[in-house]
Amino acid sequence: MYPERSSTEESGFRANACLVYSARFRLAIMNQMFLPLVAKDASLKDLHWRPMRPWNLPREST
Repeated sequence: MYPERSSTEESGFRANACLVYSARFRLAIMNQMFLPLVAKDASLKDLHWRPMRPWNLPREST
């Protein structure tokens, strides 16, 4: 139905897009589920956001 080269490129592109979109969708669902719980407690918020955004770590309080 498809040529060999085109089918392999298409399948690879579809796999990458599916991974990206599924990951984004999962993060969105997790945010929707956890944000109401997280908004109540600052420590829960730190625990929730630390693994998701390692570049956005809270500053060390000395």
